[in-house]
Amino acid sequence: MNLVIDIGNTVAKLAVFDNEDMIEVIRGSNHSLDCLPMLCHKYPIKKAIIASVITLSNTIKRQLKKVNIPILELTYQTPIPIQNMYKTPETLGMDRLAAVVGANYLCPDKNLLVIDAGTALTYEFIDAQGRYWGGNISPGIYIRFKTLNACCDKLPLIEKGGDLPEFGYSTETAIRAGVIKGIEFEIMGYIRLMQKKHPDLLVFLTGGDKFSFDTNLKSIIFADRFLVLKVLRKKALLSVLMIISGCLTAIAQSSVNSPYTRYGLGDLSDRGFANNAAMGGVGYGIRNSGYINMTNPASFSSVDSLSFMFDMGMSLKSSNYQENGFKSNAKNSSFDYMAMQFRLHKRLGLAVGFTPYSTVGYNFSTTSPVEGNDSYTATNTFYGDGGLQQITAGLGFKILDNLSIGASAGYIYGSLDYQSSISFNTNSDQTYVYNKVKVKSYVADFGLQYTQPIGKTDFLTLGLVYGLGHTLNSTDTEGIQVTDNPTNPSYSAVNEQVINDSYGIPHTFGAGLAYTHNNKLTIGADYTLQKWSSVKYKNKTNMYEDLNKIAIGAEFIPNPIGRNYLQRIRYRIGFNYATPYLKLPQYEGPSEYSVNGGFGFPLYLFQRRTILNLTGQYVRVRPSVSNMLSENRFVIKLGLTFNEPWFMKWKVN
Repeated sequence: MNLVIDIGNTVAKLAVFDNEDMIEVIRGSNHSLDCLPMLCHKYPIKKAIIASVITLSNTIKRQLKKVNIPILELTYQTPIPIQNMYKTPETLGMDRLAAVVGANYLCPDKNLLVIDAGTALTYEFIDAQGRYWGGNISPGIYIRFKTLNACCDKLPLIEKGGDLPEFGYSTETAIRAGVIKGIEFEIMGYIRLMQKKHPDLLVFLTGGDKFSFDTNLKSIIFADRFLVLKVLRKKALLSVLMIISGCLTAIAQSSVNSPYTRYGLGDLSDRGFANNAAMGGVGYGIRNSGYINMTNPASFSSVDSLSFMFDMGMSLKSSNYQENGFKSNAKNSSFDYMAMQFRLHKRLGLAVGFTPYSTVGYNFSTTSPVEGNDSYTATNTFYGDGGLQQITAGLGFKILDNLSIGASAGYIYGSLDYQSSISFNTNSDQTYVYNKVKVKSYVADFGLQYTQPIGKTDFLTLGLVYGLGHTLNSTDTEGIQVTDNPTNPSYSAVNEQVINDSYGIPHTFGAGLAYTHNNKLTIGADYTLQKWSSVKYKNKTNMYEDLNKIAIGAEFIPNPIGRNYLQRIRYRIGFNYATPYLKLPQYEGPSEYSVNGGFGFPLYLFQRRTILNLTGQYVRVRPSVSNMLSENRFVIKLGLTFNEPWFMKWKVN
């Protein structure tokens, strides 16, 4: 079960959810959460999320610390699945933001007006492209009642419940009708204004006061008192991934933050897992029954006949950028991969995995004076988000004792969102250029491994791989929007076109050698060629460069069966270098090299070998021109490989 805490200007609401069902809601003071211990004792709450429009009191902070559950606090820095165009996001109320996210979740790709009737009455607008432009704030019912009482000596403070005539027949009904009907007319005015500009507008009404007047508002499409609580419940469910990744501020967002991902398909991901990364990414010739090696499907046949293996991993990244003396830092986290492997036949192994293919993530702006008039400035804003993922299944077949072949195929999918805008520090039109790519296609890879014994304890393995290049099944929506005001435009002109199958992925060729000595030392080297130069990009070719990559690495285990724990640890080191596949507008893209190291800690959980893989990487992204953007990236990768004897048959004598 999940606990959602919504602290408003007047009251705090605590709601317990069991999957989609709201089990219990409690309203109380916004200065303390006295019912929190009772709810945690009454229900098996696993995690919680809190959003507050006020500064948390010391009492609430102490109460939150006492409960033994992970709690995510929603702030303006928490990644959200919409683009926030608000100029001062740090001042934006979290209830306003949550309501907009919830409406967009329920009705994506629609123009939405979200009205929240609480202590304050707020009007928020989010367009069909998922851009939240902000909104207006007006006094709510209680504030209007209280203001009339405070500012007018003879007017009483009344309750909202009671007779509501068209015109008041007493001072009490006059105040009630004037306030509530005034709000009704105010809401209808906003709806009519926005419907003129967006005929397809959908309207949401939420908040504690909504039922005072929603029955009289015929244009309300969706009315839900608990919209904010329900969207926070969605965030609470997603927080499981945040807790796994060890970073409660990175979910549903890109795992990179690099301006270079404006181009191509973004930052390309390796197929290797945490243990491969520690060895520089080496994998084509690696053949080990204790690991899942997704870089070469021929290795799937090496799985032990008794074992079922499951592997998962994540990354924490800190990137330092520098350009022309200016420096910045960005931190990201990501859930990287998940895979399982087991044997179907004594010569046939199966592996199924989820791995990323590429990632896009950037958000930056530049401001410069307008040529010929230094009193005016132009601000260019660039934003991108998204990525491609792949789900694959593969078979490795041992033809001979020392020769294996393999093949894997799967589904590649995802979306890439590229946006840019230009605005000026004066009243003028604003221009938005957007490009949304959606991919639903396939991938296929093939591999071979040949192992040559050298003496009784040493082996040399040759690995070859080929990845099928082709045009992706995709839709590319490109558009330009010109408007005078993004929030309440008096006019808006859009020119949009949809292009099908305008992107591709390259043919990939790889070769690797791995030398194993006495099952203690493994040394490997890989070479990869990706033929990007012939791949389509926006329906054009010759937009990329061929990518070349070399990797070398080693793993050493002092004594795999030793009694000393330090002797059973796997010690790894590696290095790789890659040329760019990107062609920038005027220069080649940046090259990249990394130095890697790590450990494999045997845990011996349950009855078999379980390995905790810890990898550290230093990555240097070096531009082709000295004054361009450079990046120093520090990465920590965590992987956990479960290796259990599911297929062991026990006999009793």
